[in-house]
Amino acid sequence: ISNFDDTNVQEFDLKLPKEVIEKWNLSDKDYQVEDQLYNELTSTLKVENGIGNVKLQLKPLESFILKLK
Repeated sequence: ISNFDDTNVQEFDLKLPKEVIEKWNLSDKDYQVEDQLYNELTSTLKVENGIGNVKLQLKPLESFILKLK
């Protein structure tokens, strides 16, 4: 995930569709995700009704590679 804007912070919800949640065999609950690029970000993947959601904020020109713990 990358923010290619060199001046603005970007905030958004990363949505994971039901097909991805099913393929990963995840149930409705909270999971930790952590950044593998800088090892600075830890966030929560919330799965509700089979849909996943991660709230993210990226600084200008910042990138993350997220891994499910």
